[in-house]
Amino acid sequence: SPLLHEPTVSPKAVELALTLAIQKLAAATDEHTRAERKADLLVLVERLTGGAGAHPRVHRSVETVLGWLTPDEQLSLLPTLISSSEGQDRLWLVMSLGHAQVAAGNPADAAETLAGIIDQLPAEEQDKAARELVRLYLASGQPVRALDTFQARNLMSPGAEGLQEAIQLARLAGKDVLERQWLESLMRQYTADITELRRLRALQLGQGDLAQVAMTAERVAGMPAAVVEDRIWAARVWEWRGQPEKALARWQSLYLSAGHPEALQRATALAQELFRWPELVKTLETARARGELGADGYLVLGDAYTRAVELDKAVAVLEEGQRKHPSVAGFKDRLYQLYVNNNRYLDAIALFERQDVLSEGDRLVLANLYWRTRRVERAFETLSVSFQNPDFAAEAELMRLDLLTMLGDVDKIRAEYSQLMAGSWRQHGPGVADRLIGLAAQFGDYERVAELARYRFQRTGNARYIPILADAQANTGQWEALERTLAQWRSDPAHRQDGLYWTFRGRLFEQRGKAGDAEKAYRQALRLNPGSEDILSAWGWLLVAEPQRKSDKLNAILTELSSQSGQRQYALLAYGYSALGQDKRSRYWLQKWRTENAVEPRALEEQAGLAQSLGDQASAFHLRRLAARQVPRRVEPRTPSRQRSPDELSSGYRV
Repeated sequence: SPLLHEPTVSPKAVELALTLAIQKLAAATDEHTRAERKADLLVLVERLTGGAGAHPRVHRSVETVLGWLTPDEQLSLLPTLISSSEGQDRLWLVMSLGHAQVAAGNPADAAETLAGIIDQLPAEEQDKAARELVRLYLASGQPVRALDTFQARNLMSPGAEGLQEAIQLARLAGKDVLERQWLESLMRQYTADITELRRLRALQLGQGDLAQVAMTAERVAGMPAAVVEDRIWAARVWEWRGQPEKALARWQSLYLSAGHPEALQRATALAQELFRWPELVKTLETARARGELGADGYLVLGDAYTRAVELDKAVAVLEEGQRKHPSVAGFKDRLYQLYVNNNRYLDAIALFERQDVLSEGDRLVLANLYWRTRRVERAFETLSVSFQNPDFAAEAELMRLDLLTMLGDVDKIRAEYSQLMAGSWRQHGPGVADRLIGLAAQFGDYERVAELARYRFQRTGNARYIPILADAQANTGQWEALERTLAQWRSDPAHRQDGLYWTFRGRLFEQRGKAGDAEKAYRQALRLNPGSEDILSAWGWLLVAEPQRKSDKLNAILTELSSQSGQRQYALLAYGYSALGQDKRSRYWLQKWRTENAVEPRALEEQAGLAQSLGDQASAFHLRRLAARQVPRRVEPRTPSRQRSPDELSSGYRV
């Protein structure tokens, strides 16, 4: 119509023109015709609305057109319409653009569009629009902006559902602090389900709030829907909070009722640490009855019965464990100790004779048992094989000397030693030569020790013999000679980086009453050899003499030693904790010491003294009685010992 080309077109004419164009589009019978008529419709819309003076009703007339357009066509058309509109028409068109963006699969663009006009909407519509904006942000992968909008617009509705919505948004946005805050609100005001409580528990743990974790974990564990994993959580948290007694009760209950393997492991460990032997026995016997007791469990159960002086039960458990786990040496070792401690030497002998193949170490022990039962010929026969291990070979030689000692013929023993030292002893290999150093030390012939150490150093250039020389001098209190040796040692530029040098220097200062200088030397030695058991031991014994002077340092040394796998400083740990007044720990390490040195007379005497000081008169009496009837169980390498007794602060170096 010519009227449509006028500068201004009446709204009625626009409506009529658009209505006719839509009717023509609707009447199209094929796709080609439909496409042509839709193109005509779009041209008409642009012509009618493109002018600056278009009447507002002209823009509103477009609403009927949009329903016939695809989202992409709407996205193409609407920006032009928006640019030429204003006021409410423009607001309506922008909202239409947002709907088109959503329909076209562009929620991020739709969110930006809605965010730009939300404050222009009527107040009563803004909350609804804000919720739609939150949804669009989530749909477009922008959970942080969704949460920000939720908070800024105060969209949380009252009641549990509102809190749950907020919790979900905080979780999606990764805002753990907010999520925890709202979860705790939900838990306080309403009935939170177990899934939400589990999430709260994890958040509290992630933020290091163990007190709240414990409360939540206990609440979860007590719910009807709780599973084994929830009860495990509760037990773990008590351990993390440093309350092993409560943790033990949880773990034991969990194992007895559910048979969880971690519960067995933790209940066993905690019962040992807390000296709760009845609980330990109950747990392990349950595992034994269920067929769930492993090799370590049998060993621990046997130890528990041994501590309770139920030796028949201990033997029965250990024998059963050995049958099930024949390759585990711990059974043989413990049964051996039980038999020997109760003078059941024939049972101990049978224990080794049942073995198809004897290791070199077992052969030495068996020879020792024959010795104890006065079967000297069998002992010699057992030792008559060729030992491949140099240390075992030397020990076998020394055991032969001990057998001569049993016969009381000191002259023959001396003759054997003299024969080993006589002639061309300098031609011996390093293993034999080193054993000769040990023999010389055994007979107190430290001049020979020094001579041998000097010779080996000259022959090999191996600086490890200088510490042996220094050790011999320290063991005999030759402090001036030790000072000269240390001076010789200083000629080696590497001495400053040798922890042993500083260790012996500390010993020298210690003996001269310069405790401060001794500590400095030990500190330097420890810097060069972090975690060295020998250095920690030397320093620890120094501090044990005056525990009140540096109790914190002594406690730190004892803590580090006790955490080292395979460390053997049970005596120091027992005495050190006793000196610090920590009797419970002292008793624990005293028991370790007793297990390690079960039949060593000197160790038994020292253990008896410590047990008496801890108020355990029965153990002290038992240990002294045991020491009185013992002879050395086996021959140890006779090099200067690294062990330091509490009353003789001397140290040594093992070749």
